[in-house]
Amino acid sequence: MRQPGCKPGANDQTMFSIAKVDQRHEQLVREFAMRIVLRRWAEFDVVWEAANRLCDSYGIGKPKIEDQRGNATTP
Repeated sequence: MRQPGCKPGANDQTMFSIAKVDQRHEQLVREFAMRIVLRRWAEFDVVWEAANRLCDSYGIGKPKIEDQRGNATTP
């Protein structure tokens, strides 16, 4: 609740600077995280492609095929 004699917006400048510092902090964290992620991105792609080839060769992740009797079997 407002106190008598309080001027609206008296703390606006303080809150703006806190919000500005918080925004800058988030930006620094985001930039730092991207530097880490982008450095390892190529390595991640190699591992991801190898994992996909492995799963494809063993049929991992593919739906099971139902035979004529209605029993679920693996391909």
